[in-house]
Parts: sequence; C-alpha cells; structure tokens
Amino acid sequence: MAERPARKPRRAHTAQVVRTERLTPHMQRVVLGGESLAEFSADTYTDHYVKLLF
Repeated sequence: MAERPARKPRRAHTAQVVRTERLTPHMQRVVLGGESLAEFSADTYTDHYVKLLF
C-alpha cells in the first residue's frame, strides 16, 4: 500500500464566549471571540471540523 502524505497538524485556538442564544430546547448558539481567532483561517469546510472543548 502506498503511504498517505502526513496531514498538517491543526493548531488549537483559545477563544472567549462573547454571547449565547438558545435556538431550540436542545440547541444553543455560542458566539466566540478573542485575539487567537485572528489567526484562524476559515475555509469552505470550516463548519465540518470545528470542535469545542469545555
């Protein structure tokens, strides 16, 4: 089998909760902000891999 090229490691970004909004009884919108997010490069698939750790 051919080896796959190594993925570029993803950098963790620290953010602060700016505001929250209850959308439904089981869904919450969380708006984040902070200096570290200035370096965050969003692209077409950003919403597919963003993970929040509490």
